[in-house]
Amino acid sequence: MVILALSGCAAPQPAVPWEGAVTVAPADGTEHVPVRQVVTVTFSSPPPDGTRVWLDGGAVYEEAWTSTTEWSGAPSEDLARGATHHVLVDVGADRVVTAFHTAGARVEAELVGRTYEMDLEDTSNLTWLAPSGGWGPLLSRSLGTTHSVLLMVSQADGDTLQLLGAAGLAAGGDVEQSPAIPTWCFDATSFADNPVLPVVAPLVSLGVDGVDYLLYDLRAVGEVAADGASIRDLHVSTLLDARPIEAAGPFDVCGSIGCTLCPEQGEGDVPGCATLEFVLAEAPWIEGLALVPTDSTCGAP
Repeated sequence: MVILALSGCAAPQPAVPWEGAVTVAPADGTEHVPVRQVVTVTFSSPPPDGTRVWLDGGAVYEEAWTSTTEWSGAPSEDLARGATHHVLVDVGADRVVTAFHTAGARVEAELVGRTYEMDLEDTSNLTWLAPSGGWGPLLSRSLGTTHSVLLMVSQADGDTLQLLGAAGLAAGGDVEQSPAIPTWCFDATSFADNPVLPVVAPLVSLGVDGVDYLLYDLRAVGEVAADGASIRDLHVSTLLDARPIEAAGPFDVCGSIGCTLCPEQGEGDVPGCATLEFVLAEAPWIEGLALVPTDSTCGAP
């Protein structure tokens, strides 16, 4: 445990009442935190003398006040990988304790050409966070025969990766790329915090049976296993435009789970987007499966 007294504070004094809020970043429970992560503590008002921040993890932090209400600490060496680290803040008579978990071992395997499967039907591997009540699986089944999303690393350039996406089909026990749904290519993804893999796409269009299903603000973050065999603990969130599903008639999505405005909708419009959020314990590498881009602008190995 490394104990740091905040610079500029007087010698410890008896605790005094302090009414305020403390915000710690990374937030409590955050996963996949880089091993050089800067920790910040923000106070809603200037804290009293004697305030202390305690940081564990075995690394020495270079600490500084960036304002009268914000403290930051940068590790001077890598934090322990794959470990839980705690931030303890003693302010007034109270102690605030938060924890975050650092990313695991760096990936040494060659990733270009590897395709990973996000199976949307394997309930033993997938946990729906939103919507609740079984609507997640129903919504995924509404997208025709698609049962998974495939991600392939098509290019690697230093600390960035290029990803190609496609819909997956189960065919005779094997996983195949759906020939009926066009592939999509993502913008370059940072891999500087190897093995943390963040994926961000402002808009993804899934064409199914002549209907475009739009996914807004698609975000996913997980960790690539050191041997490249899987992406673990993959947390995915997005906004699904539910209006094509409702127009087709199988589900009253917005009437049942509630919707928010889609990005292009105005205040007077009927909300048409449903929040989807789920966690995959593992997205395995499907050895031997390489995606074929349907758009010439998408790269392939």
